[in-house]
Amino acid sequence: MSKARKHVTSRLKDDSSPELGESEVVARVTELRGTQLEVETGGERILVNVPSKFSRYVFIKRGNFVIIHKADFTDPRFKVRGILSNVLTASQVKQMKKDKTWPAEFEDPPAPATDAPSADDYMLNPNHMPDEDDEDEDGNDED
Repeated sequence: MSKARKHVTSRLKDDSSPELGESEVVARVTELRGTQLEVETGGERILVNVPSKFSRYVFIKRGNFVIIHKADFTDPRFKVRGILSNVLTASQVKQMKKDKTWPAEFEDPPAPATDAPSADDYMLNPNHMPDEDDEDEDGNDED
């Protein structure tokens, strides 16, 4: 096993919450663009390079959380503003929330207090024919 793959896979198997460096931030993947990702962090969307050690061994999809390094990419002339440094697993996200190191911008919004949806709220499938047993000849439901 190569050193690059060994370090990437060992980082992914580690369930402890990762330490964020001085210029590292947590971001959410919003769009995939080949070897680059568009991520959302701090209310802004930026483009991030994905090193080949991640692109070959890790499957990244929209909505995943990643850690990006932003220090060297401050020049506004360039579109790329960071580089991917780690992909967070669900257990690492859970651990960061438990340790209270999770960014407030990605906290789950409280669930709206609404009543349970009624049967009228669901759209009926137009391809499904109603059963003949459910309706009598007049079209009224049998109760």
